[in-house]
Amino acid sequence: MDLDFLQSLMGGEEMAAAEAAYQDIWVVGEVSGEGLTPATRALLGKARDMANALGVYVKGILFGAQEAAGSEMISYGADTVYLLEGVGLGSFAVEPYVEALARQIESGRPEIVLFNATSFGGELAPRLAARFRAPLFTHCIDLGVDEALRALLATVPRLGGEYYEILVSPTLRPQFATVEPGVLPAPFADPYRYGSVEHVSYDDLPPARVEVLGPFPEGLPEPPLSRSRVIVCVGRGVGDEEGVELARRLAERLGGRLAGTRGALDEGWISEEQLIGMAGQTVRPALYIACGAAGAIQHMLGIARTECLIAINTDPKAEIFPYADLGVVADAKAVLEALNAALAGGS
Repeated sequence: MDLDFLQSLMGGEEMAAAEAAYQDIWVVGEVSGEGLTPATRALLGKARDMANALGVYVKGILFGAQEAAGSEMISYGADTVYLLEGVGLGSFAVEPYVEALARQIESGRPEIVLFNATSFGGELAPRLAARFRAPLFTHCIDLGVDEALRALLATVPRLGGEYYEILVSPTLRPQFATVEPGVLPAPFADPYRYGSVEHVSYDDLPPARVEVLGPFPEGLPEPPLSRSRVIVCVGRGVGDEEGVELARRLAERLGGRLAGTRGALDEGWISEEQLIGMAGQTVRPALYIACGAAGAIQHMLGIARTECLIAINTDPKAEIFPYADLGVVADAKAVLEALNAALAGGS
């Protein structure tokens, strides 16, 4: 059978043109003091899986001469990493960053461009999508690809996590998406993977409109909850501030962080930065101890990838128990007192 005839039956001419125009999956990375952020590593792992399905490359983007972080991106799945350098790219500023990344996208023509759903990605992704008149899927909790359409499948929660939608743009390219930190599994690094790190210089970028005056005088904030391996969460069931203080002590003894549900926030026991769930943080700890939390769907969405969930509640029919690895039907405050006493005696 003639190949041209076969392509015409399958819409092959349009498909071939689209594939020639756009290809590869790009990941715009973020770096912390220890190298790539965990969310960037997870995003690279997902991009690698999707690229294998489509038969394309994964390419990473970093700002500045960060060779070590570039090599780390390769170990987590990238084939090529572009280090964008130039005047205005030394520290984050919206205007030069958007311009440099837009030029790189114009020359590289990726099919898919992925960001973390952080303040960094939230500043860049919408501006780039508007500039290219392209689709943008925000706050995704999972990604996939339709191999026939070569289209990104973005899973997005609706109505506070009551249900999910899978969104797709069959024709417009490139496709942009931001992914919630903590929702994707952490990949394994392969230090023997081969790839290239390329320096790309832009010297005529627009100046930033915001002037940086210096560091915040109060010092650095605590690491985000999304990076904590142990979290002790309080709900209304802890009863009062004394119960919250017991939970705080337990978190400190376990080397973890205190968090809470919407009910705890409404009571004034935690800050918004400590809220777990759809309206707050999405976490993936090794150990999550829920004290007096009922298990509302908005809360459970934020802890869906927890490795070990321990639930303490006086109500044996609490919605959280079916999800728990260990359920304790008891007064949360009493259990917290016993745990603190046992750990204090052990130390």
